[in-house]
Amino acid sequence: MNFGFFNLKKMKILKKLTFFIILFQTIVNINCQYVPMGRSLHTATLIGTKIFFFGGATGTINGVLQPSGDFFYLDLSNSFDKTTGTLPFVDLSDKALEVPTHFGAAATAFGEPKDSIFLFGGDMGKFNDVQTKLIYLFNSSQLEWEFLVNVKGNKPEREMVLNAVTDNNNKIYVFGGGFNHEFGIGQTSYVYSGEMNIFDPINHSWSSGEGGRIGRDGHTATFLPDTGEIIYIGGINAGTGLIDIANLEIYDTTSDTWRIQMTVNPPEPRYGHTAVLKNCYIRWSSICYRTASEDSLCSLRYKVI
Repeated sequence: MNFGFFNLKKMKILKKLTFFIILFQTIVNINCQYVPMGRSLHTATLIGTKIFFFGGATGTINGVLQPSGDFFYLDLSNSFDKTTGTLPFVDLSDKALEVPTHFGAAATAFGEPKDSIFLFGGDMGKFNDVQTKLIYLFNSSQLEWEFLVNVKGNKPEREMVLNAVTDNNNKIYVFGGGFNHEFGIGQTSYVYSGEMNIFDPINHSWSSGEGGRIGRDGHTATFLPDTGEIIYIGGINAGTGLIDIANLEIYDTTSDTWRIQMTVNPPEPRYGHTAVLKNCYIRWSSICYRTASEDSLCSLRYKVI
């Protein structure tokens, strides 16, 4: 199996995605409104009525993705019309100077109420080997970031291109992602993780859940509060290719067990998509990466028994 083929294919897709976002991005605004650059592989976290965006790749130089330290939000409680002007983003980048530029990190809201952001992993360039910069926490009330140094338990690898979710008990679940594994002097290989890592933000400790699944990155994780389950959709693995969507892997946070759920009329397998829970539907949109053809909007309905 040619592992390099998959990474090359992913790089080409990310370049195209970043190009099209930047192409339609308004760079100049006469009202001096903050207009962020187009980007990919960033995080987006909902806190109350505000969506906080952080990091991402804003372009490439000599084929290398360029990380960003941009931190900004969009307040959905304010009315706006995107057809007549730019979106009213608010720049908070000066509040996140202590966080290295990055892309491919995972983020989720936590706390009671969910007013804080957990940021994990991602590609942080020269800081990739610094384990003390693996976890950052953001307090939305004080608008402050902090990185955790004294963390208990076995720290996971610095994984990237993955998602994190928070359960009903304020535990954070991080599954999958990829990381660079050193197997010789100056030699590394990109490894896809299939392990479940659980973080307790109160005690600042890691624990392990049931793992051993097919490693992947570029997937989505959606928590179902009614059942305490997490549905994982899509992703890619260099050895197996795109992950099957017809048979979804579902993790039960209460019993630490996995099960397979068959679906009806599934879309094509995909990577790098998004997923949002709406009532009893999970809706996701993406570029269909099997054919790299066009955007698609799909929905998955689940029923609580």
